[in-house]
Amino acid sequence: MADINALFTAILADRRDDKPRLAYADAIAATDPDHAEFIRVQVELAGRAAMDPTVRDLQARERKLAMSVRPNLL
Repeated sequence: MADINALFTAILADRRDDKPRLAYADAIAATDPDHAEFIRVQVELAGRAAMDPTVRDLQARERKLAMSVRPNLL
């Protein structure tokens, strides 16, 4: 298992690089699957054009996961 602290540090070091973010999602998937999926959905959304027809579905899934991952922030 990857060192979560090292992955988090890598995410902060280069916020444009999705590799550490996706590795972090993999590392937490067993213990926090909604958070892991939330990260993956956000990465996928960031890579799509605004006019992509699948963006709406992903945005809806992102909102649902956000409520699960961070209910006090919404």
